[in-house]
Amino acid sequence: MRATALLLAIALVGCGAAREASRGGGIRDSAGVEIVTSTTPTWRDGEGWQVDTVPMMVLGADGHDLQQQWRYVDDAARLTDGSVAVTADDQIRLFGPDGRFVRRILPPPAKQGRIYGFTRVRALPNNALLASDGMANQFEITPEGALVGERHLDPALYKRFGPWSECDRGLLPDGSWYGCTDDPTIPHSATNRADVPDAGGTTTAGPGLLRQLRRVWLLNPVLDTAYPLGRTAGPESFGVKLESGRAMFVTHPFHARSFVASGGDPLRLAIAANPDYRIELWSMDGKLARIIERHGARRAPTAAEAAQARSAVAGQLNFADPTTRDRLAAQVPTPDSLPAVVGLAVTPTGELLVQRPGTLASDPASVWDVFGADGRLLGSIRLPGHPRILAVGTDYLLVQRLTPSYDWLVEVYRLKR
Repeated sequence: MRATALLLAIALVGCGAAREASRGGGIRDSAGVEIVTSTTPTWRDGEGWQVDTVPMMVLGADGHDLQQQWRYVDDAARLTDGSVAVTADDQIRLFGPDGRFVRRILPPPAKQGRIYGFTRVRALPNNALLASDGMANQFEITPEGALVGERHLDPALYKRFGPWSECDRGLLPDGSWYGCTDDPTIPHSATNRADVPDAGGTTTAGPGLLRQLRRVWLLNPVLDTAYPLGRTAGPESFGVKLESGRAMFVTHPFHARSFVASGGDPLRLAIAANPDYRIELWSMDGKLARIIERHGARRAPTAAEAAQARSAVAGQLNFADPTTRDRLAAQVPTPDSLPAVVGLAVTPTGELLVQRPGTLASDPASVWDVFGADGRLLGSIRLPGHPRILAVGTDYLLVQRLTPSYDWLVEVYRLKR
């Protein structure tokens, strides 16, 4: 077993002189890392990608089909023949190109104390599938649903980095896997503070805005080598101080979270730490290849959005009487601007799609900036409502959507490039 821990010595401050400029922005170097800053899109009116406003496939909307009823959708992949595999409730459900149910694919029985459940899935050539559980164990599945191969994370490598932290974990198209761990080299701050015992003896981070940072680690396809990448954070939360002295954490609708996506040729892992519009692109050998920035991408919330956000915060404190609830909710400040990034995706040909604010009820549609494989801003596309892009093909978008009645849908939209 090889266990490689690469030491990162990339300075991300102190930029060199600009070495190229164009209509879409400029490129500069910082300690050998290319930084692309975009201001104006290169697509002109009438140019660029187009997305149909009506999906050509919807899964999860048929209340009469038991196979389309699930508690939550973790992931989905579209196969070369147009079939769609959905990971939901720890299993895979395969639907044909016409949207009809084909088969369920169950995880293998537990071995040596391991409990498996499919959470991520990727399409392989010839309509095969690669699936993983929440801890990087991987399973290759034939189009007929037979398990033909397994790869498991080496326990020694797992222990080397300590327990994996709660964060976004994912499976890359080549079988690589990413997760994150606590990293003592990341300095603590007023927001990135450690958990300590509170007045009730429970370990918490205490009152105030909390944004605990983690280190992203990339495991290679055979799961025997790991590379440390950038930093990420889960959803920001705010600890309100209760009468007992303990802290209870609530989430503000405007607070930021980090996003990770993968794709391209060569394959890249994209990390948007938020709240600024700054995306890091990492190579599969743990090197920072490029940074994409866009200035002025954040906006202030409207008065109506701020009022709705305050109501949402109060709703998380509904255990208390109205007076106490109002007092606790008043401890949570409303951020002066929305996070710059609320979604991320990478195409097989290397274009980066960055979702700008489009998750609030006041947003009529979601807007995705499109960057070329060279990092320059091309333009934008729009999707109705507030979906999350799961995968991008040469002629389709595969998205996940939560309906007002809290049903999870998987949809396929036609993409014209």
